[in-house]
Amino acid sequence: MNRIQKVLLKQYIKQKAKWWIMDTFIVRKKIIKNKIIDKKIFRKNLSRLSRLWMKSEIDRQKKSFSHESSFLSDRFDFFNIWLNIIDFKIINFPKFYSRLENKLALITISGINNFVEYSENYRLK
Repeated sequence: MNRIQKVLLKQYIKQKAKWWIMDTFIVRKKIIKNKIIDKKIFRKNLSRLSRLWMKSEIDRQKKSFSHESSFLSDRFDFFNIWLNIIDFKIINFPKFYSRLENKLALITISGINNFVEYSENYRLK
């Protein structure tokens, strides 16, 4: 493809995307005004809105990460230095070879979960 064809194709894709977004919001307005009562159109519109929201959220996170990346890397470096100062040792998760070990792990985790739920409920009161 030559340069002119690439430019035309890019413009077509942008125009198609604008039309798709505009159509989504027009249908949403019709749904809000109770002019459309078709479940198929509801689902299609909801999935379109979800895709648009996900795309905007991904773009927002990319922008915020690019602006804050130096800040995050400084904090991460500080965290690594702090772990080295306190002589942090990695605790390996045990390897479960038998059913009994799996059961004990599940009981322990559920006990911790119950304790956390109880403490959260107690704090809320």
